[in-house]
Amino acid sequence: MKKIILIITILSSLNTLANEAVEALGERLFNDIRFSEHFLKVSAGDVNYELTYKDRQTQLDTIVIREQEHTSPFSGSTVSCASCHMVDQAFDMNPGGMRGYNDFAIKTKIPLREDGKSLTLRNTPALIGIGSKYSQNRFSHHDGEFYDHSQTVLGNFSGRNMGWLKVDSKKALKNIVNVIKNDNGLGDLARDFGGAYNKIILGIDPSIPEEFRIPKDYQLDVLTASDKEILERVVIYVTAYLDGIDFEKDENGLYNGSPYDEFLRINNLPLEPTEKQSIAQYSANLIREFIKLKNPKFVAKRRFDTHNKTIEFNEKEWNGLKSFFNIGENKQMVRGMCVNCHMPPLFTDQFFHNVGVVQLEYDQIHKSGEFAKLKIPNLLKRQNQYFLDNPSLKNKKLVDLGMWNFFGRNGKEVLTNYVKKNLCANSTCSDEELLPYLTARFKTPTLRNLGHSAPYLHNGVSQNIGEVIDHYIEASKLMKVGELRNGAPQLRMMNLKTKHKEDLKAFLNSLNENYE
Repeated sequence: MKKIILIITILSSLNTLANEAVEALGERLFNDIRFSEHFLKVSAGDVNYELTYKDRQTQLDTIVIREQEHTSPFSGSTVSCASCHMVDQAFDMNPGGMRGYNDFAIKTKIPLREDGKSLTLRNTPALIGIGSKYSQNRFSHHDGEFYDHSQTVLGNFSGRNMGWLKVDSKKALKNIVNVIKNDNGLGDLARDFGGAYNKIILGIDPSIPEEFRIPKDYQLDVLTASDKEILERVVIYVTAYLDGIDFEKDENGLYNGSPYDEFLRINNLPLEPTEKQSIAQYSANLIREFIKLKNPKFVAKRRFDTHNKTIEFNEKEWNGLKSFFNIGENKQMVRGMCVNCHMPPLFTDQFFHNVGVVQLEYDQIHKSGEFAKLKIPNLLKRQNQYFLDNPSLKNKKLVDLGMWNFFGRNGKEVLTNYVKKNLCANSTCSDEELLPYLTARFKTPTLRNLGHSAPYLHNGVSQNIGEVIDHYIEASKLMKVGELRNGAPQLRMMNLKTKHKEDLKAFLNSLNENYE
């Protein structure tokens, strides 16, 4: 499957500036259930087959919210990208609510097939901001397996989450082409998005509503095009949709949806880097501005309906901000060290760090100190070995080492070079030298709008922000006594205490917004 994805490229003569009609086409593909293995099986290849309740994918009868099963909003259907990357589908459920293009589960359900797997390895990441102009890279997945989220499109449509096994790759891709070519435009999704795929993608029918009329550069006659051309366009359309999923912005493209954003605005603080500033330079400049701000203006409470609560930016949030940005005087300085990895405006450096999640999970299953004893091969011995499994009491070799799995492998040169550039002086260290320092590293997530994206951490182990802060306090203690294997050095500098937790929670809460 990976080789097939690499063959499909979006580098073409197309205009790279997609418009709303292209994004709408990508959204439609994102929500289409017909790319699933289950649909192909029950429909016997008829892409216009109408599902009955007996055809449903029983996996979708329930969803897990706070470790309890509840009736799923997708009950009676089959899987699509949207059934894992949810938005408002469960908004009116109790428990439930708005999502940030993720679900509620610690580990997401996947269709049961011959391999016996029924859950994903990790929790579903939120997608908001994935194409932000503030992004420092476009690596996809928690471990950076793909150098751009466009690479994940066909992987998801023809992957395990959709019910496909590796041996099904060609069949899955052929099914995508079949749906695009033979959709009759009579389904609910087609009616909502302007008609049959072949009509919308050809783009010349005068009956196409204006909001679904894609530019000429994006048009294609799918009835005469090759399978490769069709698959390339699918990647382009869905990537355009993903790139458009972002946090609330004003007319100038500046983030303005959260109380934190309003706090910056009313105190005349910079909301984004200047043209010549890097994200790190912007963060450093913002810290200097915070230090100079002696009498800050605060933001009054207002209702955030999609979070079902009021949020403000007041003294408590201000104190939490100072912990987050390591601001204080002498012994009064609370170093949360958060900003060192979670840099504004997106509140992530999009790099890879080991904050102890893997070790704490592994040692909890086996016993304290066992992760430190785990034999991890060097580059020469690693070869085709991957450590991409949930820990198990029955087998100590099962563990998820994150980005370690892909660094230095053929086809992962972009990731490898990026990591070396960030970790090696003049990129002079060898892959062999660097590999041990990449153990259990995962990509830093954004902290914006966390109220819509629980559970947290790549394994979904923390159900709320308080638990995440507790985790960091524990990881910091281990790092300071030399018991956290390959831990992030920032943890050693942290002096965050439990008494600081409520202020920090308040600040993180101020990063929420009414995402709709």
